[in-house]
Amino acid sequence: MANKEADLGRLEEDWAGALADWAVPERFLTRVPSSPFELSPSSFKPDRARLETPTLRWLAEELSGLPEGRRTLLDVGSGAGGTSLMLWPVAEHITAVDQSSDMLAALRGNAAELGIPSDALTTLNSRWPATEPPSASVAVCANVLYNVASPVAFLRALLEATTHAVVVEITERHPHYGVNPLWLRFHGYQRPTQPSAEAIGAMLRLLGYEPEVAHWERRGAEPDDPEEVARLARRACIPEERWGEVGAYLREQSPAPTEVVAFKVRIR
Repeated sequence: MANKEADLGRLEEDWAGALADWAVPERFLTRVPSSPFELSPSSFKPDRARLETPTLRWLAEELSGLPEGRRTLLDVGSGAGGTSLMLWPVAEHITAVDQSSDMLAALRGNAAELGIPSDALTTLNSRWPATEPPSASVAVCANVLYNVASPVAFLRALLEATTHAVVVEITERHPHYGVNPLWLRFHGYQRPTQPSAEAIGAMLRLLGYEPEVAHWERRGAEPDDPEEVARLARRACIPEERWGEVGAYLREQSPAPTEVVAFKVRIR
């Protein structure tokens, strides 16, 4: 046990150090009006295309296999509900946890648009682990862990809050990894490449679970879509007056697909 804890500590230390390397130097931030890490609730709206991913298929399977009255879902780092809201009514009750009140407000609005009854939804504005963590039969954490410097405590709390199954989704590399070529082309600046999803799999195994693993790809950005060009340019701290150059570059160098990994853990 002591060796496992030491190994977990080393993995977490490496993870935190690698995440710290993604901080953007001040000289780039002064050129743009907002942080490249700023998130918009509109980026996390429910999307039916998500139903085709292993994450949503696994969650639907695990929930539907439970008896009525126990099909409860905990969504940690829920954003605006892009994952969990797509699972109602298979999920009879959804508990969404997010540290952003704006994201939760958008989630409640999206739930209303989908016709989800208010008594089928609970929202909690909190970091994770929460002071009094809610529990559910099934839990999901999708595309959150690259914002977490201490993933071991985060994962432990997620596993302890769940009685049946946990699904964790994460991109293979940091979500901003795909714009590294833009940093190099427009700033001559080399961005990091670590950490990776492999470390999360290793942590789950050291915590005593053998996760099922699925890999797939999200399509690359569309160079002819001004909104997608703007999104990538903002991530690379490129001023708006140069976004036309960004679009031209992306048409020459097609953006690569984003590799995504999901881990499923059965609690019992």
